[in-house]
Amino acid sequence: MGANYDSSGQRNNGSGTALLLETARGLKDIPTNHNIYFVAYANGAEPAGKSISSGACVHASTLSGSIGATNILGMINLEPQKLDAGGERKQPGPESSREAVLFTTTPHGKKFAGQCAAPFAKSWEQAPATFHREPSALTGNDRHYAVLGIPTVSCRSKYPVTDARTEEYVQALTDMIHQVADNDAPEPAKNAGQGEKAS
Repeated sequence: MGANYDSSGQRNNGSGTALLLETARGLKDIPTNHNIYFVAYANGAEPAGKSISSGACVHASTLSGSIGATNILGMINLEPQKLDAGGERKQPGPESSREAVLFTTTPHGKKFAGQCAAPFAKSWEQAPATFHREPSALTGNDRHYAVLGIPTVSCRSKYPVTDARTEEYVQALTDMIHQVADNDAPEPAKNAGQGEKAS
């Protein structure tokens, strides 16, 4: 699970890293059948011409080389939440916060996205909308994993970072990762290396 540091720019408000840390804190005492890596990336995914130096690119290559793409259950990319216009706090409509989370995945990650959607919906009361994109159409950190054949899912949140229901979103992410990493792993990944943990 990864997110950019977001050290500059109005839209880069650090919310992805905040969600990453809060989710990690929620999972720190929960045992799972798989290792879970929480990674904050330096050097964002853009511009594309400099992607070789991005933290996500370096991590994807290192992880794939040391573990092997087939032993990686999947990568979850946290996209930053959008700030309110003018920095003003706005309250969403009654149902808007539960309709404003979507998954973007590649055709190769379709099964992984389905595994993520079920536990997410259990917490969120509604499965996130899922859009499929070819790896070449991805523009964020997830593309570096997708091109290596690692199933990827980007969690994109459209409600403001100031929204009071952010805590519910973190809980949904925590439940999702816990259930996928514990009980919903594909059989080949569970049996990988017999006594070894897959990631």
